Amino acid sequence: MHRLKILYIVGDGSTHENIELRWSLRSLEKFCTTTVEPVLVGSMLPDWFVGHKLYAPDTWPHKEQNIFAAICDAVEEGLVDGEKFQISADDHFWVKPVDLSRLPIYYRELTIPEWDGKGNNHAKALGGTRQLLLENVCTTYNTAVHCNQWVFAKDIRIAQEMLAKTTSDLVKSYGVVSWALFPNLLMSMHYATERWSVPIMEKHDVKIRETKGRAFLDEIGESEIASVNDAAFECPELVEFFKGLYPTKSRWEK
Repeated sequence: MHRLKILYIVGDGSTHENIELRWSLRSLEKFCTTTVEPVLVGSMLPDWFVGHKLYAPDTWPHKEQNIFAAICDAVEEGLVDGEKFQISADDHFWVKPVDLSRLPIYYRELTIPEWDGKGNNHAKALGGTRQLLLENVCTTYNTAVHCNQWVFAKDIRIAQEMLAKTTSDLVKSYGVVSWALFPNLLMSMHYATERWSVPIMEKHDVKIRETKGRAFLDEIGESEIASVNDAAFECPELVEFFKGLYPTKSRWEK
């Protein structure tokens, strides 16, 4: 049976004892109608996870370079499919049934301040990603939304060649954001020629900052997935809501 491989970028763990990752995996098992197999990438990989794990240091200014290198390693080591797979994160929570094999390529509005290469390290890496895409006449959709994104394995080589010849100081200093790079490469290089018809859709990026209990569902509206930030974990009602939504361990937890 074919299993859709999902590469979870978990970074350096969490201040909440990795409960976000547990809930994300449980949401995947509860709502995903596709047969999936998660693989973890990061520097603080929990002992309780049952599955493949790949170490990637989570330190700036090389954080994005390390994530990119880990994605390349995952392909080379056969931990993800040789054709296409998805990347995800520990703060992605599915709340409705979803067929991940048909998941659209999602993007946000085309011009936002995050893309200008100013601000924090992540914003600079996003700005460098945009510069790299423009250098190579690619689309510059902001696909760094809180939702899974597709990666075609063939784009690993294309991205490596682009990085080797770039003139962008931002890329050289801060790397590229894989969430934004790979979907744009897919759309620009070969989406139209692939016998594969997932749609390309604009999506509001749902990141919940403060909410209480079931109001979480009201805030995300029609979205099938959402994310929360650290402040939301200070809300006992929300924590209890998630405990009730994902009450049992997934098959990827000891």
